[in-house]
Amino acid sequence: MKTYETEHLLLRPITESDLDDNYEIMKDADDIRYLLTDAPGKAQCLEYIRHAINKTHEEPQNEYHFAVVLKGTQRVIGCCNLSKIPVQQGSLSGAVIHRDFRGKGYGGEVVGFMLKLAFEDLGLRRVISCCDTRNIPSYRCMEKQGMRREGHLVQARLPSKRESDFFGDEYAYGMLREEYMRIHKSPF
Repeated sequence: MKTYETEHLLLRPITESDLDDNYEIMKDADDIRYLLTDAPGKAQCLEYIRHAINKTHEEPQNEYHFAVVLKGTQRVIGCCNLSKIPVQQGSLSGAVIHRDFRGKGYGGEVVGFMLKLAFEDLGLRRVISCCDTRNIPSYRCMEKQGMRREGHLVQARLPSKRESDFFGDEYAYGMLREEYMRIHKSPF
């Protein structure tokens, strides 16, 4: 897998050397409050990284995991992934940005990168992503990149240890290749 570049970020394959940065991002329950996981320990972060590395070497490759690196500082400020759904010729995507780097447009750059990867590099037909309805920055990033809200899924999110009796709602977002092409005027 190669390294990709946006205006402010490098998106490169995640490695075991990213463990400390990944743990720093994931250890705070408040930082990951909208994810479907509880704050992992360092061992769980290492397990995720090893899973991600293994998946990037499978043939055919259906999962793509990246470290989000801030240009200039070379600091890992987040991670993102894209999982292909071969039968539907589509994908599911997700991203996490460290709280110190939110509100600076990096989330939008990551969403834009994942759409470019899915449609231009992988030639997929459709991208979908879901987020907690309370996660306003997440769905605004998707909307700014041209994704459309396709549904409101009531009590679709499983409870976490933090919210043991709370089944949260999700918004489902999607984009078709033709829509991406119209917005970005990208030839395929």
